[in-house]
Amino acid sequence: MQPAIKHIYSIKNLLLIAWLSIGYLLLCYVLIGINQDQLTLVLLFNVFYFLSSITRKLIIGLSVFIVFWLLFDFMKAFPNYQYNTVHIQSLYNAEKALFGITSNNLILTPNEYWLQHTTTFLNIMTGIFYLSWVPVPLAFAIFLFFTNRV
Repeated sequence: MQPAIKHIYSIKNLLLIAWLSIGYLLLCYVLIGINQDQLTLVLLFNVFYFLSSITRKLIIGLSVFIVFWLLFDFMKAFPNYQYNTVHIQSLYNAEKALFGITSNNLILTPNEYWLQHTTTFLNIMTGIFYLSWVPVPLAFAIFLFFTNRV
């Protein structure tokens, strides 16, 4: 006798995901306002969750990235400057002390140094690195998922 296969469209799953989706959108509306990216996230999550058992496993496996997205999004609700003094000068001086570069008898932070010494090659390379900090880990996670290495 074969064990019963759990159906992906159970009432429990439908209610749970509906509750989470509506709760997330309501919380967004109250705290930061609704944006297109929040609606896209809810739509993508719901589609992947209910499309098939494989896409459900994929979206649950990628949920760590979704949690990162949510935390980053809700940081707008409680900006630090409303609750604490923002310390800029002390951090700037600490950066100069730790990583300062002497140029023309001045101590510069690395960003100030590179602003004065720009090169097209480094600009392109750093732009590529900056643009790939999210897609590369996502692509690697999807690769691991589909090659059954997780």
